[in-house]
Amino acid sequence: MEPRPHDTSLARQGSTKPVQRATSNLTGNLTGEAAAMAILASPVSINTESHPLASYGDTLIRLIWRQRALVLICTILGMASAAIYLHFATPRWTTEAQIYVTRNGPLAGEGEAGAISDNVLNTQCQLIKSSPILAVALSKIDADDLSLFRDVRNRISFLKNNLSVEVAKQSDVIDVDMQTPYPDDGMKVVDAVVNAYQDFQRRQMLSADGQMVASLQHEKDKRDSEIDAKTQELSNLRQSQTAMGAGEDNSSIIMQRLSTLSSALTTAELDTLTTRNAYEQAAKSAGIDTTAPDWVARNEADVSEGNLADGTLDEDAIRSRLFDLQQQMSSLRRQYLPGHPAVQALQSHIDELTRAIVASARQKWLAAQSREQELQASFDVQQKIAFAQNARNGDAIRLASDIKRLEDLSDSLDKRIKELSLSSQAGSFSIQMVDAAANSDDPTYPDPERVLPLGLVAGAVLGVLLGLIRESGGLTFNLKPMGGGAGKTMIGLPVFASVPRQGEVSIKHVAWSAHLRPESTIAVAFRTLRDALQASSASDADLAAPRTILIASPMNGQGRTIAASNLAITLAKSGKRVCLVDADLRLPSLGKVFGLREDSGLTNVLAGVDPLIKAVQRTVIERLDLLPAGPSVDDPVELLNSPQFVETLEDLTLKYDHVVLDSSSVLGAPDARIVAASCDTTLLLLSQEGASKRVAEQCRDGLVGVGARVIGIIVNSAPKRSQRSQDERNDRNRSVRKPTLPEPSRSDVPQLPLRARA
Repeated sequence: MEPRPHDTSLARQGSTKPVQRATSNLTGNLTGEAAAMAILASPVSINTESHPLASYGDTLIRLIWRQRALVLICTILGMASAAIYLHFATPRWTTEAQIYVTRNGPLAGEGEAGAISDNVLNTQCQLIKSSPILAVALSKIDADDLSLFRDVRNRISFLKNNLSVEVAKQSDVIDVDMQTPYPDDGMKVVDAVVNAYQDFQRRQMLSADGQMVASLQHEKDKRDSEIDAKTQELSNLRQSQTAMGAGEDNSSIIMQRLSTLSSALTTAELDTLTTRNAYEQAAKSAGIDTTAPDWVARNEADVSEGNLADGTLDEDAIRSRLFDLQQQMSSLRRQYLPGHPAVQALQSHIDELTRAIVASARQKWLAAQSREQELQASFDVQQKIAFAQNARNGDAIRLASDIKRLEDLSDSLDKRIKELSLSSQAGSFSIQMVDAAANSDDPTYPDPERVLPLGLVAGAVLGVLLGLIRESGGLTFNLKPMGGGAGKTMIGLPVFASVPRQGEVSIKHVAWSAHLRPESTIAVAFRTLRDALQASSASDADLAAPRTILIASPMNGQGRTIAASNLAITLAKSGKRVCLVDADLRLPSLGKVFGLREDSGLTNVLAGVDPLIKAVQRTVIERLDLLPAGPSVDDPVELLNSPQFVETLEDLTLKYDHVVLDSSSVLGAPDARIVAASCDTTLLLLSQEGASKRVAEQCRDGLVGVGARVIGIIVNSAPKRSQRSQDERNDRNRSVRKPTLPEPSRSDVPQLPLRARA
């Protein structure tokens, strides 16, 4: 069948331009895989000229102005949220106390007394929040009656998290504050913590070393008095001896021995005095009356056998164990009553260790006393010998020896006093209360001056962000056409038709809707699409009627094959000769939809295996033929990008009025862009449920970037209940059962005319 004259002219107008456009945009000097790579690279970046923000030349102020309603709503909501929060939030008061910390004496290597570094102050802040001091503070208040500790299991941990202890800027003052909904309870807690810290520092100053210094100073004063008395006595004796003509022999061996024993006896007396004071202090701290006649008999044997018999525990180790047990007792007393077995057992162990410390101190004292007695006996014997040898100078020698011994003892006591004074006072702190614990006049939380502006700013920022996302399409998951009536647009393109989903079980029934159910909403939609295509070419004299029409979609599963099938059927029923081409060489489906064989198709034609006349098959619909995809190939891009594909389209336009093509998804592979570059017209199918605005724009820009002529949008919308009901009523009027698909025709198509080749 020869083509009519006007068909040939239409073929030239409709096919020559796309061929030239495809050749210039795609292949040029590139062929095969190189040209395909050019297609792959073209849509990587979105065309900024068509992007909303770039095309409108948006600035932040303009964006806010365009989205002023959204920004205003979000700002009002932010302010309302802040007001609601202020109304329902539990008010809290701040309890604050300030203390001034100074050092009593300089440490080695430091400057004058009172100077203190930031690190030391920070250490004191950590000390105030330490568990032992917080435990003492809790023991001083009746925490069970405070509402602050209601339903609080670990009170020490609660205080650590809510108590703020910081060094004030540009000063040595430490701020201790706490924010609570119970101002009276907060004041009690802060005051107790400060008092516990002051007691701790006071105990550090009044330690056992400090008491020892006082006792040693008293002994030194007594020895100094004895030295003065004996010195006066010796002076008087020497005056009397001088008057009598008697002398002294200080170089004798006896005097040297006596001097040596005197020094040893002095040291022994000092040890005895020191150990006795330590014993008395230990007994006093333990609350033991050492004057009781039965104390030693009742306790010393048990302590020695139970705690010190193996010799592995010295006094320091016992004190360390005692401190640990006392910490455990503090924890148990907060949990149990004094009569609890665990408390009594731990108290018994503490008493044993206390007695052990006292007994250990007593043993040291007795050992020192025994050594002193031995040296005293040796000294007495040597003194008698000296008296016997120096009868005339005996009194003077004795007095001189006593004075020397007392002076040595006084010097030793003075040295010991200085050592203990330095060790007890160096590094100790003096605490002065600057401001006692007091509550703020008004609640400090929540602060309206901070919450309201924060709600205002947060609402405004949220509105701007939502406006930006709204304009860029980041949140537009369901596409909606803009405008009304026939002037609807989407992503800058006119909407030619809105196709409702039918919810059919079989894809064949939906793909044949324009033939099987001509009164259904989907058939009406595709007739509208057909009229829109004709009107688009009629409205612009420079545009030729579309001969090759590609149905493209961003992704698979959006109804592209159904749209191509129904459009081809609608065009054929209007009296046009139509060829439906399955150019989806990756997932072909039109052959199955029309029930035709797929052993020969587009791939055979492009590969040169079969002629076009053999690959094209008739369908049961008059004036509609099908060119299936054919056998699968390894590289569809190479076939579609070959010159044979363009020539095949030209051959088809010589025979048919319209060639409708179905291809793979635009964003999934470069196939659709290659096909679009060779077609007169491309219709972009978008699903309102499956594509965002950004994806749709990226798909559009990818097609335009390769020279495709995208003229309009087909919207695949969700089915409406009224439309489904109307379709069901139409089906019931025609037949109770669904229409049966007609059997496909097996006859070949007539010989296709070939275009003239040079």
